[in-house]
Amino acid sequence: LGIAESVVRLDAWERVADDLGGLGDTTEDAVAALPELRASATDASVVEACERTTRALVAGELDVEDTDDLIECFVGGSALERAVRQAAPLVTVAGESDHEELSRAANLLEDALAPIEACGAYCDDERTAHRYFRSIPERVTYNLDCADGRAVRLVPDAYFLAHQYASVLERRLALPGSLDRALAHAERAAELAPCTVEATIARADCLRDLGRVDEAVRAVSGAAARCSTVDGLSLCLYRLAALAYDLGMVGASVACCRRCIELGRAQAEPARRELAALVEHEHEALAASRLDPAKLTGERLARGLEGAGLPAGDVGP
Repeated sequence: LGIAESVVRLDAWERVADDLGGLGDTTEDAVAALPELRASATDASVVEACERTTRALVAGELDVEDTDDLIECFVGGSALERAVRQAAPLVTVAGESDHEELSRAANLLEDALAPIEACGAYCDDERTAHRYFRSIPERVTYNLDCADGRAVRLVPDAYFLAHQYASVLERRLALPGSLDRALAHAERAAELAPCTVEATIARADCLRDLGRVDEAVRAVSGAAARCSTVDGLSLCLYRLAALAYDLGMVGASVACCRRCIELGRAQAEPARRELAALVEHEHEALAASRLDPAKLTGERLARGLEGAGLPAGDVGP
């Protein structure tokens, strides 16, 4: 049930402290200690961590007495991880961002990903599936619903996030070819993390932008059907409400909002506002179909979603 790829480097760092007596008090001591760890390492990421930490110490970029910086460099100091850290604020910030900043961050991610993709470091084969999990429930769901007998190798968080962030940045850039690049990154992220709701929704957003709303609905519906947490289900249903409305499925959109409200998670209040606006705008259509949103609860709500081909989910009330 492992979910954190970085554990292998944290364990290696602990070995430096426990078995090798630490890095010593001087740069010379540290540079002398790391090759011993490198020589005994069986994981490529630990070898790389030893090499980059040694380079940083020799170049004077690290102070041997600054343990926090040393750990950050060793455990999460790869070029990919640095690119992800720089992109993160632009991905998570609300509102408009500077176009030049978006482009710079997207290019950094592409440059950091390029050598990894070129050598096929995380390509699946007949024996191994490379996957990412954000939580134990995701790993359990994968083991129960998605595992196909292959050994699972965890990819670095930064590798998944680089594809996820690149997808978001390319969508925001809206340059010629950006949507296709965004979808390619989103597809890769969803392949790595089939049980991570946010990855599926990022892919669905790209499909929606490309006018492939039917595919977006199928993707998010599949994620909702196998979702293992109430929070994830609520997020899926909130997105499905908008996608269903895009397809002219007013009743289904209402049902998704009602189920969101029923679940009572972070999307409940936004769903309540969306539902109020929808009822006001579509009151004639709702009256014609004799659909009263206030009465759409419980079993009736579940039947309404099922009738639209959408999941009510197996978690939550």
